Amino acid sequence: MTSDIEKTIESWVGTAKKKGFSDEQIRKEMRGKGYMPDMIDNALRESSRNKTIKKYALVFSAIVAAILIVVSIISLTSSTCRTDECFIQKANECQTVNMEKVIAGSIYRFSEKDCILTKTAKTMSATEPSSVVALLQSRSMVCPYNQGNFDDNLITTVLVGTENCSGELKIALDTLKSIS
Repeated sequence: MTSDIEKTIESWVGTAKKKGFSDEQIRKEMRGKGYMPDMIDNALRESSRNKTIKKYALVFSAIVAAILIVVSIISLTSSTCRTDECFIQKANECQTVNMEKVIAGSIYRFSEKDCILTKTAKTMSATEPSSVVALLQSRSMVCPYNQGNFDDNLITTVLVGTENCSGELKIALDTLKSIS
């Protein structure tokens, strides 16, 4: 437990440090006032520890602030839609937007940036044959389009509208079309 004398010494040391006095200057002054060397050393250590804690708290606060700024910027430049209408509107304006939806029991992820749609077969339906799951799941394709001319079929169907697309998912869908 810290005594009142120790608290007084720690307070005095903290004030002297803030004024720019060195540890030696503080030791000399406090010895001149009759304080014991152990008490002076303890107060100096406590002051250094408090300074270190404050420094880490400041660094931590700066990191948290930077993370919040980055998250805010990302959320302002990218949005998530829950409806086709929202996604189609933003896609037609070539705004960065994301959406996940179920088509024929499978989950697809759609990402639009700069008039390029990326369509990914995220999770295939449990009713799909394992060969279809192996062929499609986790595969993507990119589909460029002109601003104001987004083909709604790209997010409402699996196959329709993919003529101008490319990528592993496109190749896999073409393979499935050819064998059906």
